[in-house]
Amino acid sequence: MTRFRPVLATIVALLFATLAPGLTTGAHAVPGGAVGTVYDAFTEDPVELATVRIWPSASYPSGAPVFTGTTDSDGDWESSALALGNYTLAISKAGYTQQLESFDITDAGATAAVFADLRPASWGTLTGTVKVGAATAPTGCATVRIYGATSGDEVYSTVVAGRGAWTAPLPVGSYQVRVEPDDCAGSETGRWAPDAADEAGAHTYTVAKNTSSTVPTVVLPANPVIAGVVTSASGKPLAGVAVRFERIGGGSDDSVATDEKGRYRSRELTGGAYRVFLEDTANEYLEQFHDGTTDPDSTNPVSVAVGETRTVNVALTRNAAPLPPAALTGTVTDTAGKPLRGIPVFLMREDGEGSAQGATRDDGSYRIDRAAVTRGTYLLGAGSPSGSGGLGEIEHMPFDAQFYGGSLNVAKATRIPVPATGSITLNPIRLNRLGQISGTAAVPTPTTASPVPSGLGAGLLTLRNQDGTLVGIQPAVGEFTFPSLRPGRYYVELSDLGPLAGPLAGMLPRFIPSWWKNGYSLATATPIVIGQGTKVTGITITPSTTLRAVAKPRIIGKAKGKKVLRATTGTWNLTADVAFSYVWKRGSKVVGRAATYKVTKADRGKKLTVTVTATDRRKDLRSGSSTSKPVKVAKR
Repeated sequence: MTRFRPVLATIVALLFATLAPGLTTGAHAVPGGAVGTVYDAFTEDPVELATVRIWPSASYPSGAPVFTGTTDSDGDWESSALALGNYTLAISKAGYTQQLESFDITDAGATAAVFADLRPASWGTLTGTVKVGAATAPTGCATVRIYGATSGDEVYSTVVAGRGAWTAPLPVGSYQVRVEPDDCAGSETGRWAPDAADEAGAHTYTVAKNTSSTVPTVVLPANPVIAGVVTSASGKPLAGVAVRFERIGGGSDDSVATDEKGRYRSRELTGGAYRVFLEDTANEYLEQFHDGTTDPDSTNPVSVAVGETRTVNVALTRNAAPLPPAALTGTVTDTAGKPLRGIPVFLMREDGEGSAQGATRDDGSYRIDRAAVTRGTYLLGAGSPSGSGGLGEIEHMPFDAQFYGGSLNVAKATRIPVPATGSITLNPIRLNRLGQISGTAAVPTPTTASPVPSGLGAGLLTLRNQDGTLVGIQPAVGEFTFPSLRPGRYYVELSDLGPLAGPLAGMLPRFIPSWWKNGYSLATATPIVIGQGTKVTGITITPSTTLRAVAKPRIIGKAKGKKVLRATTGTWNLTADVAFSYVWKRGSKVVGRAATYKVTKADRGKKLTVTVTATDRRKDLRSGSSTSKPVKVAKR
């Protein structure tokens, strides 16, 4: 469903807020108001005849509401004559869980727009596991789609967690389940649970109130695989060799490159017979088919069936032909000076009028043929060119791409003047070996009482570098990995989905953002150091649901007769949507409940403390309290 009304109402609210300062009558400001729309969180349809009540937040829920109304057939409601201040909105209807929202009216004549999603009160869950191939471990590379058994409409979808588990919170009813492979799955074929190729064979699963029903493990058919190792005649593994799979009779072709150990593995084959063609992009070894032939009509194809893996190892013959003249030569190594084979190298003119490509050889050297280069100014990159003129990843090798001179940015890359004749030799390009960070996000466990769609993630994991720049983001679904990291210092944060939750906001847990290790902000987080090829494991990050003071409140002012003391709130692990209350004590006797306290005669020679309590305005988080150090009042 496309929500046009909220967009229109939001625009109206913005216009009211903009014009509000001029909307006055005599000396009295025009009151503010509020409008909104209520939707079913599951179907996204408007909810008619929902009860809407509004309280000043300070008097909720014990006081009388200042507005009570119901939604119309479009789910809309409207209130007027609201004074400036903070309000609590309660929306309820039989069959739904009450939803609380808060809003502020800060300008006279302003209209606040508040949109809410009601969650059906009767819920249960479907859970299950996904595998690719019966003999393999569960996979997280799949999407689960839930369809109404009667309507046939898709009602929910979720990505599968790292260990193949998924959970779908659903209203009471009957459903069918389809699992579709993602790009990383190693499967091209989806299945209807428990094991059907089409909807006609799908089983219907019943969701009962406060009950979790298990769907049998869905096994996706594994793609057929051709894999092996490419070496020289002497057995040396060859990195960067292009391997192309050509299906005889047409159909699904595929291509990959060998890694630094010479290994290759197809990704997207279907059952059938294939010619396997190998080409050394450095032209150091002769191109050939897997069986040593060079004629496609003479090669003996490799047949492979769905779910089958065929091993095909190939030894290439060195190319004895003399090398043509070069315009540019150089080497690519790791930071320790070890030559790197199979690294793509490309040269492009600064004006974009020409380019040439090559790859590094056994000794890490590369050469750009003279015939491919004219006189001009060029940029040289170790890595694959991207469409934007920058550098793409070296997909088959765990090294970062960079321009000659060490820059990752095309604007800062070293310019190379190339003459019309002759050859120039450049300094070595030294690439960083990439590392990774992996661990577990200890997100809340899904329950039928408080369902959490585990595949969507109960929250978000974000990774930032030492400059605070966002490096990676992924759903928090238990186990996680941030791959392809350059050496440096990194910080991991676990946060709830917040505004990204949309209509699921009432179903997902809210917790306080947590930074590894035991931090509440980037400044207090512990850095994770990645060196050359470092793989850091065992990073466990756990969210908190309790407000906690990380620095105690303080009493400000002179503690002497008739002086006014002021309490600071201290520093807390969360401040958004948090209200603070104060209790002043003389010894154990309560003497005040405001942010300030005026010293009295009875306080002379006694110790004063203030306890600050932090309370979540949205009622999702546990309150926390912290007490200041005592301050002794002067006797005079």
